[in-house]
Amino acid sequence: MTVAVVRISPGHSRQPSVISDASVADGDRSSTPSDINSPRHRTHSLCNSMEDLEDQKRKKKKEKMTLGSLSRVFTRSKQRKSLEPGLFDDTDSLSQSLSDGEEERQQQAELSRTTCMSQWRAGTVQAWLDLVLGMSMYSRACADNVKSGKVLLGMTDDDLEHGLGISNCLHRRKLRLAIEDYRRAEGDQGLVLSKASDLDHHWVCSWWLCEVGLPQYSQVFLPHLIDGRVLNSLNRRDLERCLNISDPFHQTSLLLAIQLLQMLGFDKEVLQARRAACEQLDRDPIVWTCQRVIKWVRDIDLKVCVRVCVCVCVCVEGGGGHEVSRSV
Repeated sequence: MTVAVVRISPGHSRQPSVISDASVADGDRSSTPSDINSPRHRTHSLCNSMEDLEDQKRKKKKEKMTLGSLSRVFTRSKQRKSLEPGLFDDTDSLSQSLSDGEEERQQQAELSRTTCMSQWRAGTVQAWLDLVLGMSMYSRACADNVKSGKVLLGMTDDDLEHGLGISNCLHRRKLRLAIEDYRRAEGDQGLVLSKASDLDHHWVCSWWLCEVGLPQYSQVFLPHLIDGRVLNSLNRRDLERCLNISDPFHQTSLLLAIQLLQMLGFDKEVLQARRAACEQLDRDPIVWTCQRVIKWVRDIDLKVCVRVCVCVCVCVEGGGGHEVSRSV
């Protein structure tokens, strides 16, 4: 609806002027400086300010509720972590996985003692090399190049040297002799390894050398990982060139002690039983240790010879026993 307003100005002709409601409304929206101070505008501004304050209060309240919820969540998490540390701590699970992996390796190592090498998988090869032979320094090369026992059985000495990076001649011999032992052991009656396979390098270095009376060579034998199989293959040239043992008496003592093991089939239980039987009796001198020979020398009142026996180490098992038997 349009309202017509007639303005009559003195001195002018009467002309009607029509102003629409829309124009009036537009005039209301475009406030002039004089309108800003009007009561109506102040009331409108006050309402807007109150609405803004209410909005800010609602936002702050919402933020407090959110922060409170988060703090409660973190508080509950801390309490749960203190009460049940296993739920949040990965250390136990990591150690558990490591123990499980080590247990699996032990099982694979035991499997290698009772299973033909041709049936081995990569995990058994790795466990055998690391835990049974003590040659973990070649594990990475073995994992990259040897995927089964059949591959291991087919490797040549050149493969061991260049494929696995085994530059130490006695290390290569140790692995080669072990492979050949397994090859011979495969038969209709199951896996029957040589008795020399029961004598690892720890037994040779910590027990056998002491019984021979030459413990000073433990640090020489240990880096070369000399076990029963390697011991059975050593000759005078190996002792001199590979192990740097130049003393001829020491060489003879070692070779005769090896000969005794060969006579007993590398059966350490038989050796220990025979030694125990003659510990207090002057018999079976062929199995006497260096300490047992020294005891006998003292018993026959030849204490002056004890120092010579210790230094020269002639009276030891094997050849030394033969010499003593003549005197007895």
